[in-house]
Amino acid sequence: MLLKAGVRTLTVLSIVWAAFFVFNGCGKKQTESSTETQIEETIIRLILYDSTGTEAIFEKAQIFKVNVPKLAKHWDRNLRATGTFDNFESMPGKVNKDSITTVAASTEVLTEFIPPLEQGIHLRIFHCRVHNSFTSTKEDMMYTVDYKTAKATMVLVFPKSRAVRNILKLQKRRGALTEDVDRHDLFVASDNLRVRWEIPDPVLGFSYYIQWEW
Repeated sequence: MLLKAGVRTLTVLSIVWAAFFVFNGCGKKQTESSTETQIEETIIRLILYDSTGTEAIFEKAQIFKVNVPKLAKHWDRNLRATGTFDNFESMPGKVNKDSITTVAASTEVLTEFIPPLEQGIHLRIFHCRVHNSFTSTKEDMMYTVDYKTAKATMVLVFPKSRAVRNILKLQKRRGALTEDVDRHDLFVASDNLRVRWEIPDPVLGFSYYIQWEW
């Protein structure tokens, strides 16, 4: 049986997100120091647009702190799908299309900030399209913690023609995938069309999965 959605006070990031908009993870390139930025909050949202699972949008909104005088670039990694990605965009910044590479089924994307971001708190929104990736009755979305992050939220939105039937929360570390049963908060809307998993203090190096049947 699915849980009903709880009522929570909206965070600042949630409100700003709604003003901008009616997968999987954030990462850093080896040459980019993890001390340059600190993630205050991340919201990852996957929107499934059709009942076949062939068209989807992946969105990521972050409030992050720049700890250096100027930040000129940022890498997004651990973007994984059985299908393909395209239409990468970042606000602020511009995606360097020549940088988009896929290695071992993981896509990474470079965003360049021109002018560079100043030291302080910033909001960044990154999104892309996902094709032919959620076509099975059993699917999942993943968030990997590659930066120290204070809070993360995973949101999954289903089309009206095909609601979720079952939900499972999982986490993975060093190759071991286990069910998350009691630590984090999962909310499912009464119509079974929206799922939200709130993850306070996500563990650096962990991967968090929402696995569903629909």
